[in-house]
Amino acid sequence: MGGRARDGDTVTPMNDSPNRHLSQLPAFDPSGEPLRIVDDHGFPLVHVLLSLRDLECRGGEALWATPVQVEDDGYGVYVLRNNSALSAFRMGDLIEAIPGCDAHLRVIGVAGLTEGLVTEVLLPEETPPGSIHEVMETWYEAGADFTDHMPGLLLTAWPEEMDHGDVVDVLEHTTPPDWKLGDIPTTLGRALQLINDVEFCVDLDVPAGAP
Repeated sequence: MGGRARDGDTVTPMNDSPNRHLSQLPAFDPSGEPLRIVDDHGFPLVHVLLSLRDLECRGGEALWATPVQVEDDGYGVYVLRNNSALSAFRMGDLIEAIPGCDAHLRVIGVAGLTEGLVTEVLLPEETPPGSIHEVMETWYEAGADFTDHMPGLLLTAWPEEMDHGDVVDVLEHTTPPDWKLGDIPTTLGRALQLINDVEFCVDLDVPAGAP
């Protein structure tokens, strides 16, 4: 985390009920002012920008996060509120971020990774939206924290108390046969992947690009 935390501050991950409306929020605009939105649980949401080592991902990825331990200038610890499609970050992970020259927050470190699993399920792109919604609701009822729905892909964060066997059991009993479950990384595996894939030494003097 570094030495800028104020005396008496503690870093506490935020665990609340699933946020199912993030796709309806405004997209990140690199030329606009940083957004600060209060969600339907009363938590502030801000964009944090993730830079990747892959040269094909020059714009990086914008994720939603909530401040946890933040100084007046915006530097501090934030908890992610959705799952990353381009890295091993998931909802509930704690990241360290700092504003760049354009005031947009850049991810510069990891403050803590949640032990909860994240699953990747591939599905035919022609799958009816109603069927997808029904399965997602079943997962929420079984304990899932949050699912990001992208074309042909569902990324789901699961609570720490559900182990690998619990999660696989839920998916095997609720997932249509033509949907495919990908690998389920451990927390250590995610940490190693983040070291390899994420660029934490970002140039704060360069304005943000479009994801």
